[in-house]
Order: sequence, then C-alpha cells, then structure tokens
Amino acid sequence: MLQLITKNFSLHHTLSCGQTFCWKQLPASASWQWQGYIYDIPCLARQVGNVIIFEGSAELDEALVRRYFNLTPAWDQILSSLPDDSWLNQARKEVAGLRCVHEPWWECTANFICSSLKQIPQIEQINQNLRSRFGQVISGTSFYRFPSAETLATLSEKDLRDCKLGYRAKHLFRAAHQVSHGAISWNSLEQMPLQQASCELQKLAGVGEKVAHCILLYAGNHLDAFPFDVWVFRLMHELYYPKRRVMPDQKTMDRKAQKLFGATRGIAQHYLFHWYRTCYMKSR
Repeated sequence: MLQLITKNFSLHHTLSCGQTFCWKQLPASASWQWQGYIYDIPCLARQVGNVIIFEGSAELDEALVRRYFNLTPAWDQILSSLPDDSWLNQARKEVAGLRCVHEPWWECTANFICSSLKQIPQIEQINQNLRSRFGQVISGTSFYRFPSAETLATLSEKDLRDCKLGYRAKHLFRAAHQVSHGAISWNSLEQMPLQQASCELQKLAGVGEKVAHCILLYAGNHLDAFPFDVWVFRLMHELYYPKRRVMPDQKTMDRKAQKLFGATRGIAQHYLFHWYRTCYMKSR
C-alpha cells in the first residue's frame, strides 16, 4: 500500500473530468473509491483529506504516481501563478484540486480518437472493451494492458467496431497502422512548439485540432494547449463575450484565451471546462 500526502489535489475531480478513461468510480459502499490504471499498473485508490492511498503491485511507486497526477513542486508553482481572472478564480474554488494527468501517449491518442460524439461513460466502456478483447493479461491479475498500436494494426476494422466504436473504428484502425509504422515520434512531441506538435498529430487518422490539443495537454504536458469543443465554445461565449448575441469564431476566442491566460491557458481551460459542466450549468 502506498500513501502520499498532497496539497491542492482532488482525486475525484481529477478522475471524473473527462481527461482519462481507464478509471471507474466504485459504489459508495466500497472501501475504495476508484479502480483503474497508472501506466498500465492496475490499482485501487481513495482520498482521505490530504492523504491519497493506493493499493497495487510493487511496480506502483511514488515516482510513477507523482508523474501521472502531476504532483510535483513545479505544478504547485504553476497553479499559484495562474492569472487573476474572476471566472477562473471561481472555478478553482468550486473544483479545487483538479489536475491535468500525464497519460501514456498512445492510449490517450486512441481514447480521444474514439471520443467524437461520445459521453464519458461510453468512452470508458470503449477503453475497457479494447483492453479486455485485445490487451495482454497482466500477470497475476484479471486486468489487461491497453493494446499497443502494433497490436491494433493486426486486427480488422470489424474487430474494432465490435468494441462499440462505430465509424470511429476506421479512424483508430488507420491511426494504429500509421503509429506502428513510425508516423509519430512521441518523445519529440513534448519538445515541439504547440502548433508544430498539433500539426504532427493531425497527420493521424481521426485527429483534428481539438483532439490534437487534448492529447498534447493530457499526455504531453503542453500547458498552452487549449482544446475547443462545444462546451468550451459555450463557456467562452457566455462568460467572456456576454454582450455578443452571435458566438465569436474560434480564432477570436483563442486570441482571447491567450490574452487572458497566457502560457498556462490549458490549465485554465481544464478548470473552466470541468467547473462549467458540473457546477455552473447545474446552478442555473
């Protein structure tokens, strides 16, 4: 069992906000709150005050947990330096402790290729289906690794459709072939400027600008990535352009986000997105 003392961290907000899809919340009657994977290491997790408790194999050490959840002094400094914006301040108060995770590149890419027009529980089910059908059994457990691009490339599009991917199956099938043939160098993406890294990812089937920015934020720690989906368009329009009847275009909103939030606008988006959906909209 591993225990970490943390500050400014919420396990619930971090795992329920739609950035990672390999975790499931357990029933309230269970002694553990969450079950999932940290870099394909299955584990159970719960939070008691500022203490995060994990149970998993001996492979699950403190360094991996801190890397996955970005529980580092550098992140504490970043959070303390976020701009003084009234809406962001409210979001940070109401969904306090939210963090961006540091997902494995390929799993994150596959998840977001499969995310189009899907709800969070549906994407979680797809992740589980891919694991149980095509992933390797993790020794000594009943859990499965997320299948590699090389593994998925050996399958047929129909095999993937059977995992409830629908039309997304053709995109994941093609992307798996591209990645298995070296179309992307994951290590280089983290060092590239945002726009260059986004263009590289958009070479993959099923990856547009929004998906690329999600991957770069949640796998690559590109804190300046700012994914635009329908929720972000809505919140930017309603909160930051309240007098405009017609929604501004994406370029206008992106310039606004850069001006408001600067190099850490990805974290700002992360807080605003989760807060707007779970708190602001429910309070209206």
